Amino acid sequence: MLSVVTYLHNRSDVTPPVSKRNPNGYRFYAGVTKINEYLFHLGNECRRGQFEVAQNTFLDMQQDWQRLDVLVKSIPDTSFQKNYWPSDSLHNLEKYLNELYLTNDREQQPMTIIKEIKRINSKIDRMRK
Repeated sequence: MLSVVTYLHNRSDVTPPVSKRNPNGYRFYAGVTKINEYLFHLGNECRRGQFEVAQNTFLDMQQDWQRLDVLVKSIPDTSFQKNYWPSDSLHNLEKYLNELYLTNDREQQPMTIIKEIKRINSKIDRMRK
């Protein structure tokens, strides 16, 4: 008598989990989720006035996003590349964070950063589809 797992595995209409079928696809979605978490923390740090911590969070996010760039280029499936938004597009957010140190207007600048984070979040949501 076959076990349930063996039976399900042998059926043709049952597909294996994403991690076994396409490990790069799993890494892609895990990387996008991690970037989304970084954006969440970055927004909270800017709202609290923790700008040095926000700068470090941005650099960590940028590094993970660059790893995701390399991963996407290595995936032969073009469905991942269709909606992908590369890390080079973070230059506006980086510019706003760097301007924060050069200006004394620390009341208005965080709102600009938060608007940019919302814009990036909308792009991230499109990457997940």
